[in-house]
Amino acid sequence: MNTILGLFGNKGQIEMMERWYEKFRNFGIEPETHTSNIFIGAYGKKRIYDKMSTVMEYMRKLSFPWTTSTYNNVIEAFSDVGDAKNMEYTFDQMRSEGMKADTKTFCCLIRGYANADLFHKVISSVQLVGKFEIPENTSFYNAVICACAKAEDLMEMDTVFKRMKDEHCQPDSTTYCHGGGL
Repeated sequence: MNTILGLFGNKGQIEMMERWYEKFRNFGIEPETHTSNIFIGAYGKKRIYDKMSTVMEYMRKLSFPWTTSTYNNVIEAFSDVGDAKNMEYTFDQMRSEGMKADTKTFCCLIRGYANADLFHKVISSVQLVGKFEIPENTSFYNAVICACAKAEDLMEMDTVFKRMKDEHCQPDSTTYCHGGGL
């Protein structure tokens, strides 16, 4: 069930995802935390916040645990539109519940702050990554390079790119797209 729902959700085909969910439920297949995370991610990407909230409430009602993935999906939904306030609220809630942030969490925060034109918060997020000993991978460096590009800070972008190579993180097409062919 989760594989099928994930395929439709990732393609933004919300109606098909919902239709297949109902079919699986009619077959007696029960949802789980991962199922809910698929819905939250799909609704968040389409900015259908009311349904995203409903799924989150449903999870609480059924005592489904909110996971790092749950919080990441919510943070990502707000980061895509540069809604720093709700992104930070979700991140604070995540931490207050003892949930550990991961690389994706910080990639979303960095992209969100860049989208909100809050470059100083990008810098503080990068510092938190070091403090929390979060693994830095290509996606992480791409998020920082993209933020530097949005801030038009070419010197910092070059510094991040050099650090990326020093840390043996392989640049990819996204790196070069945002970095302008560093």
